[in-house]
Amino acid sequence: MYNKIVIVGRLVRDPILRRTQNGIAVFTESVAVNDRPKQGGNYEHIETTFIDVVFWDKTAENVAKYQKKGSLLFIEGVLEQRRYTNHAGEKRTTYEVIADRVLFLEPKPAETQDSDENTKAPEQQPVPNSDNSDKMAEYDDLPF
Repeated sequence: MYNKIVIVGRLVRDPILRRTQNGIAVFTESVAVNDRPKQGGNYEHIETTFIDVVFWDKTAENVAKYQKKGSLLFIEGVLEQRRYTNHAGEKRTTYEVIADRVLFLEPKPAETQDSDENTKAPEQQPVPNSDNSDKMAEYDDLPF
């Protein structure tokens, strides 16, 4: 079995970085993905799907630092099912993408630009999750 998902979409809100009790950075945000179904040979309307994505560790820190609401991202990760009980005692199921790799597809937003040249965002570069950095070498050999 293989669980891999790739999406290109825009952040729905500005990232709000949190920390676990162990100090690991994390944030969850919806990403809006547009789909243009072809109907009658013309693109008649655009449908938007909102997908919850969880960003961890260095990936979370970099996305929170350099991206904002509306930023276009390429996200590669795994689809995870999570079950929980809400405040009313009802059992719920949700699906989330756990981001392994993120590419920034647009230049850094103006308000995050620093005067220090050493703090520039890595435009068009992967922001790997530190736990999966050794896996990222596999992708460097792909022809696309």
